[in-house]
Amino acid sequence: MILVAIVTYNGLKWIDSLLQPFLYDRDQLEIAVVDNASTDGTPDEIEKRYPFVRVLRRPSNLGFGAANNLLMEEVQAKECYEGIFLPVSYTHLTLPTTPYV
Repeated sequence: MILVAIVTYNGLKWIDSLLQPFLYDRDQLEIAVVDNASTDGTPDEIEKRYPFVRVLRRPSNLGFGAANNLLMEEVQAKECYEGIFLPVSYTHLTLPTTPYV
């Protein structure tokens, strides 16, 4: 299992390009988002469009580093991850044209 840990703040315009590539490997991933008190509806839209994503809402903007640390503390108890991927919320991921072997 791989953890995809994302910090957002008013990232509504980027969530589809960031999360859609993970639709195909959901059984091998846990995706968690810490939202830093967005005012553009980011956490609501993530929950609506991607119900498999765990959203942790913060009442204030912790900043990128502190939000990542909070997320790591939240999931650390599991200790079952083979790896952790920390993309920035405006990352654009592209699927490969050929399947993995």
